[in-house]
Amino acid sequence: MSINKKLFHKAASATDTFEPTKHFNTVLYTGNGATQKVGAYINQGAAFNGTSSKIVFPSGEPFGDTNTIKSISCWFKLTDTTSNTTDNAWIYSVSSSADAFNWFYVAARPTTSTIEVFRRKTSSSHSAFTSASFTPDTNWHHIVAQLSSSEVEIFLDGTKLSTTNTNAGDGTNTSWIDFGAFSGTVVSQAGKSRENTAKYFDGQLDQQRFFNRELTDSEVTQLSNETFESATKSTTDIFGDRSGLALYQYENNANDTGGASGYLNEGAIFNGSSSKVQLPSLGNTFQNNFSVGFWFYINKIPSSGLVSFVTGFDDFYFYVLLRDSDKKIETRVEIGSTGYVLKSTSTFTDNDGWHHASVTKSSSDGLKLYIDGSLENSSSGATGNLDTASGTNLLGAYNSSGSTVQYYLDGKLDEVRIYGDVLTATEVGHIASNTTASIPTDNLEAYYKFNGTFQDEQQTHDGVGSNVIFRYDGTASNVTFQGSLRFKPDWVWIKSRTEGTSNYTGNHFLYDSVRGVLKRIKSNSNDAESTFSDSLTAFNTNGFSVGSAIHVNKSTDDYVGWCWKGGGEPTATNSQSSGAMTANSVSIDGSLQSAYTPSGSPDIYPKKMSINTQAGFSIVHYQNAGSASKRVPHGLSATPKVCLIKKFSTSGAWHWHTTAIDGSFDDLILNDTSIKTNLSLSAFDANTFAAESGATGQDMIAYCFDDTVQSGAYHKFGSFTGNDDTSGVIVETGFEVAWLLIKNATTNGNSWAIIDNKRSTSNPRTTVLFPNDSAQDTTSTGGVNFLTNGFQVVSTDNYLNGNGDTMLYWAIAADPSTASTPVVTDAFDVVTYTGTGAAQDILTDCNADFAWIKSTSHSTSWEMHDTVRGEPSRISSDTNSADPGTANGFVNFIDKGFSVDDTGGGGEVNASGRTYQALLWSAGSHEDNLPTINTQGTINSTVSVNDLAGFSIVKYTGNGTDGATVGHGQSARPDLIFTKNIDETKDWNVKEFTSMTNDNDRLELNDDAAIVTAGSTSFIKSTSNANTITLGNSTRVNENGKVHIMYCFRSITGYSSVGTYTGQTSGVTITTGFRPRFILVKSTNNVENWVILTSDLGSGNALKANTNSDNDVSSRNTFTLSDTGFSFPNQSTADAALNENGYEYLYFAIK
Repeated sequence: MSINKKLFHKAASATDTFEPTKHFNTVLYTGNGATQKVGAYINQGAAFNGTSSKIVFPSGEPFGDTNTIKSISCWFKLTDTTSNTTDNAWIYSVSSSADAFNWFYVAARPTTSTIEVFRRKTSSSHSAFTSASFTPDTNWHHIVAQLSSSEVEIFLDGTKLSTTNTNAGDGTNTSWIDFGAFSGTVVSQAGKSRENTAKYFDGQLDQQRFFNRELTDSEVTQLSNETFESATKSTTDIFGDRSGLALYQYENNANDTGGASGYLNEGAIFNGSSSKVQLPSLGNTFQNNFSVGFWFYINKIPSSGLVSFVTGFDDFYFYVLLRDSDKKIETRVEIGSTGYVLKSTSTFTDNDGWHHASVTKSSSDGLKLYIDGSLENSSSGATGNLDTASGTNLLGAYNSSGSTVQYYLDGKLDEVRIYGDVLTATEVGHIASNTTASIPTDNLEAYYKFNGTFQDEQQTHDGVGSNVIFRYDGTASNVTFQGSLRFKPDWVWIKSRTEGTSNYTGNHFLYDSVRGVLKRIKSNSNDAESTFSDSLTAFNTNGFSVGSAIHVNKSTDDYVGWCWKGGGEPTATNSQSSGAMTANSVSIDGSLQSAYTPSGSPDIYPKKMSINTQAGFSIVHYQNAGSASKRVPHGLSATPKVCLIKKFSTSGAWHWHTTAIDGSFDDLILNDTSIKTNLSLSAFDANTFAAESGATGQDMIAYCFDDTVQSGAYHKFGSFTGNDDTSGVIVETGFEVAWLLIKNATTNGNSWAIIDNKRSTSNPRTTVLFPNDSAQDTTSTGGVNFLTNGFQVVSTDNYLNGNGDTMLYWAIAADPSTASTPVVTDAFDVVTYTGTGAAQDILTDCNADFAWIKSTSHSTSWEMHDTVRGEPSRISSDTNSADPGTANGFVNFIDKGFSVDDTGGGGEVNASGRTYQALLWSAGSHEDNLPTINTQGTINSTVSVNDLAGFSIVKYTGNGTDGATVGHGQSARPDLIFTKNIDETKDWNVKEFTSMTNDNDRLELNDDAAIVTAGSTSFIKSTSNANTITLGNSTRVNENGKVHIMYCFRSITGYSSVGTYTGQTSGVTITTGFRPRFILVKSTNNVENWVILTSDLGSGNALKANTNSDNDVSSRNTFTLSDTGFSFPNQSTADAALNENGYEYLYFAIK
C-alpha cells in the first residue's frame, strides 16, 4: 500500500520535544561522478543531473501568458562551481517554443560568477536583463527574484544585491510574463532553459515558491531564514494574504503543496478550454425561492464570448456568467418564456482578485444580484416559477437545451453554496465577509468547498470534475528527490544500491567523526581501516559530502546513507589513563568536554568519545589491552543492549555483543552469516563494556547503544521466534518503525538484513540490503510490514523469518504521526466514476482505508481493498475465493482517493468506458495509513480504527482454538462484522448480534441464504465485548495458521445505524435519525439477496453484494429518503429483498 501524503512535522517546542529524525535518518542519493553535498535544504529536494532533468509546471495560469507571477523564492545548490557544461543553472524558465522572443528565466552562471534574471516579451524593447555578482560554491543559497516598480531585484541569502539593469520595461507593463499575441505552446519549468534549447541545471532546488506581488525586505528575510523547524515551511500562502500561489517542497515528487488556490484554502482551477464541474439534479431547487453564492477569480476574459460561472439547466432556466462586451456579471432566469436579466454595476478585468457573487430568486421579491455583499441590481417582476429547460447543471461552463458545452471559465471558483430558500441581504453580507458564525446553514442544499475534491459538504449532491485541478502539480523528468538530515551526522553508513563495474564490488562503507571523516571501514569485511581522500569528505550540518570515488559517488548509481547523530566530533586525542581525560577528546551532546572523567573505574581509557545521551548512542575509540577482563567506558546513561566492536588498525572481525536476544551475553559476527555464540565475559554494566581479548595495542572502535532512552520510544533491540509463514510474526516496539535490522541468530548461513522506509515506502517493505555482503538491493519474499507501534514479518525467507529460529532485531523509530483524527463527516464516501483502461486517480472525500467497488454497467465481481492487507491484495463479496495476492487494476490508496490502472486487465475497477461505484470508509489516523498492533486478545491482531465513526479493519492469524479472542480496536463492541478467511476458499461469515444470538448463527455475504444455525462448529460468539471479538473454531473465522480479515461496524448516533425491521404489507419506515446515503439490507429469515442502495445511484437502482450483476434498475428497488431515515413501499411494489410482510431484515445505514 502506498499513499501520497505529505508529512507535516510539528515545529520545535520550547522544550524541544525529542524527535527521532533529529538523531537518525536514511538518505537516498544518486551519484554524479564528481563531488556533491548530499542532503536537501528542508527534508527533501529535487536533484537535477545537468543533462536531461527538468520539472514542467502546468500550462495556463499562473505560469502561462498572464501577469500573475511577480516574485520567485527558492533555495538552490550548484553541483559544479567552475565549468557547468551548459553555462547556466536554470532555477526557473518559461518560454514559447514557437517564438524565442517570448521567454523569461532566473539563472546562476558559474563561469561569469553572476546571477541573472531576464525577461523578454514580443520585442526587445520590452525586455529586462538584470545581473548581480555571485561567488559560486556548493552550499545552499536562498534567492528571491522579483520585479519592482522600476527594476528587477535579486536577493541572495536575504540580502538585496547590487544589480546591473538593462531596460527594465516600458514603464506601463511591469509584469514578469506577458507574451502578447503569438502562436505556440507556453512551457514553464525548473531545471531547463527555453524549450527549444538544451541547457539544463546541474544541482538541487528546494522550497520553490511563487507569489503574485512584490515582497518586502522583511518577508524576504523570513523566507531566507526558513528551516525544517519553521512552522510555516509547508504553508503555501505563507503571508496569509493570498499572495502565495504555489509551493514546491520536492518531497518525492514535484507536486504543489496546495492549500492556496482558493479564496479559503484550496479552490477549483478551470483552464478556460475544457474544465467543468457537473452537478447532479438538484430537484426543484431552481424552480423558485432559491439562492446561489460563490467566490470567483478571473484569470483571463476572452476577447469575444462569455465566461460562465453557474448554469442551472438540468431542470430550470438559470445562469450566472460574465460577458466580454461589458465585463459585467450577468444572471438570467426565464419565467413564462420571458427572460429576466440582471447585470452588475461593477466591471471586472483579468487578474483583479477574488470577488463574491450572490443571486437570490424569490416568489415575492423577484431576482436580486449581489457583488461582494452589496446589492447591485434587482427585478421585482421575476416572481413566478422558472421555465423548465434541458441541459446540465454546470460550474465553470455553459450548456443549455442540449447545446455543446461552451463559455469555459479561465479562472477559479470557491465556496459555492446553493440554498433552497431566499437569503436576506444581511445573510449575503455574512457570506461575502466570511463571518463564519453567522453564515446560514438552514436549507443549504449543496455546498462545495473544493478542498481537493468535488464533494458536496451536505453529502447529497457531489459533483464530477473534468480537467479541473486544485493545485499546480508539476511533472518531473529524470529528477531524483534527495533527502536531508536535521542534524550533523557522526556516523554515516553508505552502500550502493545498484550493481557496479568489474572493479567495484559495492562494499558497505562506514565513516565516523571519532576516527576521522576520511577513514573508512567495511561492514562486510575483516579489512582494516583505510584512508581515502575522495570518498566521504565532510560531515555537514544537514548531510554529508562525497568525492568522486565510485564506491560512494559513481555517476548514475543509486546510494543509501544511514546516518546517526553522535555527541559531536572530538578534536583532541586523550593521553590520560586516570582522572579526567584530555580536554576536547570527548564530545557530549554537541559540546566538547574540558574535563571528562569516565565513570566506573575503567581499566582502559579511550582515545576519543562521542556521546549522544538523548539517543543512547556513543562512539568509543580505544586501544586494546589484550585481556577480555578489561573494561572500557561507554559513556551512556544506562547499561547498553549492544556494543558493535571492530579492530580497525589491522584486520579483524566485527563483533556484535548483545544481551538483547535471550538475556545471555552473546556475540554475533556482523561480516558473516554465523549464529550467535555465548560469551564468557562479564556483560555490560551501567558504566563499562568488556574489551575484546587479544590484539594488544590495536586500535578498536565501538558503537554502543542503550534502548531505554526516551522511555524506549527511539530504538529497540530484541528478538522474536520466526514461523516461516506469510501470516506473519507480530513484534510490538511501541513506535512506528523507520529502519529495521534482522539477523537469524540460531541457524547458520543467513545474512543480516536491513530494511528502511526510504527504499521501501509502503507495506510490505521488501527491499533489503545485507550488511555482510556486497550485493545490491535485493527483493525479499514477502518482506516486512511497518506498523504504527511495531512491525510484522510476512516473509518466508529464513534470514527474516526462519521457522522456529530466534531472530535478533534492531528497530529505529520514525517521528510520531501528526495526522489529525478522522472526523465523522470525512469517514465515509460514495464515488461514481468511469473507467479509462489507463492509469487514473479517483478522488474521494475521505482518506479511505477500505474500498468496496463494483461496476454498475457490467457483470463483474465486486472488489474489496484495504490498507491493513495492503496491495496487491483483493477479495470479493460475491465469491468465497481466497485472496490471490495479485493486482487487478487497483494500484493503491492515495491522499483523498485511490489509483487504478489496467494491471491484470482491471475489468473489476477500471475497464474503459465502464461505470463504477466505490464505497469508501476511513479508518486510521496516520499519514501513511499504517495499521496498529492490537494485543488485547489471545490472538494478536493488526488493526486500523476510526472509533468516532464506529469502524475498524482487523487482520489476524487464526489458532483454531474455540473461544480465542482478537482485539477489534473500538471503544465498544461492534454491531455488525464481516469476516473472511483470505488464505482459503471459505464463505464469508456475517454476524449481527441482535438477530444472531447463538454462537453458530451466521449469514454469508457471498450467498443469499437466510441465517444458518446448523453445524457443530461455532463462529463469532455473543461473548464478544468492548475490547475483543470471541471466535469459535470454524475455519471461516479461526483456521489455525490462516490469515483472516474482519470489517467491524458500530452504530454511531447521527451517523450510522445497524438494526433490524419486520416487513409490512403496506410499506415500512425505518428510523435512523439521519438521511442515509448508503443502505445495506438483507432478509435474515428468507432467501434474498444482499441489497445495496445509495442516494448517488438513486431510488429504483440497486446493487447486490452477493452477485456480480450490474445495476438492477427496477421500480421494485424504489426507496424514499427523509431527514430521519428511509422507507420502502408496500410489498406488492417493493422487492421482497427489501419489504415482504413478515420477513425479518437487518440493515446498515450511513448518513
